[in-house]
Amino acid sequence: MNDIIERFVELEEGDENEVKLLKSLWSDKITKLTLSDFQTLERTEGNVLLLQIHRGNIVSLLHKPSGLFLLIYGVSALEIETLRYITLKSKNPDTDFVSLVYEYLNKGNARLGFQPNVSK
Repeated sequence: MNDIIERFVELEEGDENEVKLLKSLWSDKITKLTLSDFQTLERTEGNVLLLQIHRGNIVSLLHKPSGLFLLIYGVSALEIETLRYITLKSKNPDTDFVSLVYEYLNKGNARLGFQPNVSK
């Protein structure tokens, strides 16, 4: 868990105080699952982000350079289309990924994880 939050704060260009804060806030929002634990139905790949739609109304958004992914549960069709657009067209995918992590973790229907050995 600590490693995932530290990677996230590094991507966000935060400091040690932010690491401590997020560790206390997100202790229950980190997953040990990897993307290979899910059956992928559809993939949309951009330069930096990879969107995967999985069985069970689950979507993952992978930030390829860092290996961090956002696992989102109960996603609407409109949200999927918005995520697809961000994946393909975002001019600032790093910033957009960070914003989406905050948005979905605060909603409570997502988990943050790490996918080792991601091709960049």
